[in-house]
Amino acid sequence: MTPQARVLITIPTKDGWIHSSVTARTVAMLQDRRYQSKLITPTNCPYENNLAHVAVDFVAEGWDYLLILDDDTVPMKNPLDLVALDKDVIGCPTPIWKNIPGTNTPVCWNGMKRQGDGWTEWPIKQGLQEVDAVGTACTLIHRRVLIGMKTPFMREWDDLGRVTAGVDFAFCKRAKARGHRVWCHYDYPCEHLKEIGIIEAMTALRGR
Repeated sequence: MTPQARVLITIPTKDGWIHSSVTARTVAMLQDRRYQSKLITPTNCPYENNLAHVAVDFVAEGWDYLLILDDDTVPMKNPLDLVALDKDVIGCPTPIWKNIPGTNTPVCWNGMKRQGDGWTEWPIKQGLQEVDAVGTACTLIHRRVLIGMKTPFMREWDDLGRVTAGVDFAFCKRAKARGHRVWCHYDYPCEHLKEIGIIEAMTALRGR
């Protein structure tokens, strides 16, 4: 009999807060008998330090997959289904609010395409897509990606101390530089529970 894959599920939090909808969905994942799984909710600060601790423990404890889930991100389907695809890095697309003047819409999915020095939304949002980067709101990472990667979850900065790539996109860049591939599965979207002002939403939506 083939051994069950071992999945470490982590919800990194700043102060221990996790939305009840995320908790309910995670409890369901822990009952998935296809895999051996464990949930951890570390609170180390800042965020990249939190993930650094998780990565070290993940490798040391011999887990096969790391599932990173944000405390406000609710998978609409079971992301553990994606273990069977045996991908290096695979994200469940999550909508993000980006109310930037001059753009066509105030929201986008977090599967990304590299464009010059920046990022733009991946153009094809159907099924499984190989992308340049994906946000870590709900991301499954194979053990082979983290083995030997000393600092996987580090932001990138310019000479003036400004962030040029966040933890998630910088991680994807490092993974791809090591020959790994990054995917986004648009059949596995997530709800993103954010607090925004209704006036801002009205202005953004009516102005487009």
